[in-house]
Amino acid sequence: ASNSDFVIAQGEPTSHGMLEADWAGFIVYPNPASDMVNIEFSLSREEPVVITIHNLVGMELETIRIPSCPAGTHRIQHSIDHHPAGTYVIRCLTGQKVRSGLLHLLD
Repeated sequence: ASNSDFVIAQGEPTSHGMLEADWAGFIVYPNPASDMVNIEFSLSREEPVVITIHNLVGMELETIRIPSCPAGTHRIQHSIDHHPAGTYVIRCLTGQKVRSGLLHLLD
């Protein structure tokens, strides 16, 4: 998928009133989700970011690459309605950190 498939917004995390998974500054909400998921992360400096979605067997299903992401808090809205219901691993790799957790998709 290309970056044109994603909406990237910079700013402070907002109060959204939904359940979320927060893995040390890497927030995915709502979780569980059915059609769209928000991915928030913070960077202390400009660096590349790669976000991947894997099935539980470890197969990489999607990759979001941001070659140069400025310092600050960022949010990506990503459509997930093309994946079947189930549990997935979502991973965020920045220049210095790897954060990952489970994403639950509903019908």
